[in-house]
Amino acid sequence: MKIQKFMLTGFVITILALVIFASAYDGGKAKSFALAKDLYGDLPTPTLYPTSLPGISARVLQKIASTEIQTVSANGIEMSAANFRLENNEVKVDVCFQTPNNNDWISDASLQIGNEKVPAYGGTTFEKMETLEDGQKRITTYLGNPPKLNWSMSPSDGQPDYRCDTLAFRLGDAAFPAQVVLQIRSIVSTPNEGEGCAEYRDMVQSILNARSDGIKVDCSQNDFEFGARTRFTIVEKPVSMSQEQAEQLVSKIFYESFTINGPWIFTQTLNR
Repeated sequence: MKIQKFMLTGFVITILALVIFASAYDGGKAKSFALAKDLYGDLPTPTLYPTSLPGISARVLQKIASTEIQTVSANGIEMSAANFRLENNEVKVDVCFQTPNNNDWISDASLQIGNEKVPAYGGTTFEKMETLEDGQKRITTYLGNPPKLNWSMSPSDGQPDYRCDTLAFRLGDAAFPAQVVLQIRSIVSTPNEGEGCAEYRDMVQSILNARSDGIKVDCSQNDFEFGARTRFTIVEKPVSMSQEQAEQLVSKIFYESFTINGPWIFTQTLNR
């Protein structure tokens, strides 16, 4: 696992932004249409996850915190923030949170400065703990001045995996001192390297099976420069359910399968 720098353009993870359904119920002709998922629209009821071990995000962040650590929990996910600071024409803040599985989870974050709302445009992962297939924990860090990449292994100790990022926000014409409000609206997962359509299909199908909705799906994926397009095909549905109802249900489950909604909100006063 590489500690990576990442770019957020209005927080769009394009692989998740467009879901296409191919109908199998149109006289044998597959009719495709797009269901664009507006990540900034009305949020569905979030999927609830197990409550995290108290304090994991704050304990990790304590290693580098030079300011008070703020901790907020929402939907079973604990998140901590510290080190709000001005660097050149940017506001940066360090954030740690529990991750529910080994996928890459990225924050949908924005910063309110006065009347201006600024989306995060990028950041750097500086620490991550993940559980490997053999059950061991791998901790990867990118810390120091200059930062150095290090990793270590340890037996599973029962604590949840986590991720820590330095988020960056470009400033406009804000006057300081100013109160800033960091809002992380949700965390969204992306597939691990080599994963994608099949993993999402299996996740959606497992939820459908648990609900006993009588729907079976398949999918294919087309990659392009800035992401991927996932095509879902509804291969089986109850006679009593319309094609539109089946597509809406699968779309909702697909969205919830990679999104955990907050919000997690942190407030800080910044000086020049």
